[in-house]
Amino acid sequence: MLPIQIDTNSPLLLYMQVGNQLIEQIAKGQIQDNEMLPSIRNMAQDIGINIHTVSKSYRELEKKAIIKMENRLKATVIARSNRRLDETQLHHLELSIKNMIMEAYVMGYSKKQIKQYITKVLDQVQ
Repeated sequence: MLPIQIDTNSPLLLYMQVGNQLIEQIAKGQIQDNEMLPSIRNMAQDIGINIHTVSKSYRELEKKAIIKMENRLKATVIARSNRRLDETQLHHLELSIKNMIMEAYVMGYSKKQIKQYITKVLDQVQ
């Protein structure tokens, strides 16, 4: 079982919480390239959420070319060397990063603090 923690008090939707945690585990090497993820049904049962929520999370990861779904039953992590960002994905990624940085700056974080946090996060990825 993968260590997925659901926070019912979080403003993030459940499917986003699942997807974000899977992305983090993949980035940190806790889930390996070409590793098979639990089935949608098993994942939902393990973390106690609806199968449609897990299904949406898996579909979003598939859209981002992070996992590959086979017959809507098996989900496998795509090897980093095989992932390619198309222009739309790259643009979305740039906007997401920009928005997070701008939001942190408006909230009162200094450029130095933002850089330190970005460096901290980058140091955690494999």
